[in-house]
This record gives sequence, structure tokens and C-alpha cells, in this order.
Amino acid sequence: MLSKIYKTVLSIGLLTSLATTSSVFAESSPKEVINKPLPANVPINAKKTDLKKITEIVEKYDIGVPFSKEDSDYIKANSLKASASSGQGINIQALQSKNLFFRGVNWNNAASGELNGYLYNTINLVNHITKSNFYVDEIYDKYQPKITASFSVVGYGAIGSDGIIGKVVDQNFPVECANANFCMHNKDNYWSGYILNYSILPKGSINYGYGEIDISPGEMYEF
Repeated sequence: MLSKIYKTVLSIGLLTSLATTSSVFAESSPKEVINKPLPANVPINAKKTDLKKITEIVEKYDIGVPFSKEDSDYIKANSLKASASSGQGINIQALQSKNLFFRGVNWNNAASGELNGYLYNTINLVNHITKSNFYVDEIYDKYQPKITASFSVVGYGAIGSDGIIGKVVDQNFPVECANANFCMHNKDNYWSGYILNYSILPKGSINYGYGEIDISPGEMYEF
């Protein structure tokens, strides 16, 4: 019941674009959740990013370690830009905004979870803000020992020679909800770093007592 109340609030307020009809938040199977249409405020031609590949790369390296050329090129091409190129070089733009929508589903016999929502990024020269507005929902409304909604910010900077980049920021922002069937992440999240590119990696998890499932979005939409 509590999750339905939160969902109603979201549909009316902060996440109105997620629900254009009452059926969007009706209880449904995980496979039906996967096939939900995109929210109306996400353009059809919004840029999509494969977060699985980015996650695989960033987990291979510690902060300050140069990426391989192949990984460096991939991240530069597929991460979010913190700066704008001016033809003469890099021009850092204050108050750059990037809006992101994502969703994902995972389930087994003990738990079924949906990760769904938005992250709004404001990038300055050094100090940045990521506004979170997303949730992890137990699709069948089972109360679980713990549900976690989180995201990581990974910032990249020049390391080494020949334009190779590496991680200079790697920070996680979790929200944990105990004995719950729904967990909301809605706050201003502050982080710092002189970065050229960055990635935002959302994640949900449901602990059901004798195990846990992770929920990651397959794709992220930038608009």
C-alpha cells in the first residue's frame, strides 16, 4: 500500500512524465514492466548509452590508473561531456545540464524489482550537483528486509600521455530502506572534481534475507 501511495505522489508531482495513465503504475509482471513505453518527456531520438559496457570498463581500474587506449576511446565517445570543444581546445562551460532517464528490471523466485527514474546533472568547473529522482519498487509489493536505491558518479580526467583518460572521481550515493517494498532516492547530491567526461551509473538491489538481486538499467537516455 505504501508503495502505491508513493507512486501516486510521483505521478502527480516530480515524476509526472512516468505516468500518463493510471495503468502505468498498475501491478504487472516483470516482463510487462520491461515493455512500458518511454515517458512522454523523453524524446524519441534521445541518445542511448550502454551502461553495461561502461560499468565493465570502470570496474577494471582504480582511481589514477590510465585506461587502455581502447577503453579510453570508448569512454570518451560514450560518456557525458563535462566540457565543450571550441575548435581551439577545451572550453569549460559553467552550469552545463544533462538530464537522464533510465529503467531496469530483475527478478527471481524470491524478489522482483524495478529501477526507474531520472537524474539531473549540473556540471560546473569543480563542484557539481546531481539531483536524484528515482525509485526501486518490489513489483509484486512484497515487503523485503532491505531495498537499496543508489547511483555512482565516475569522473574521468587526463592521465598519462596521448590523450589517455582514467578515473579521477568514483563516488557512490546510496539510500537504504528497511522492511520495505519501495525505496525512493530523491535529493541533491554534491560531488567535486576537475573532469573532462563523466558517467552516472544507477543501481538498485533487493535483499530478501537469504540472498539479493541487483537491478541495473540496460540503457540510459540523455535529453
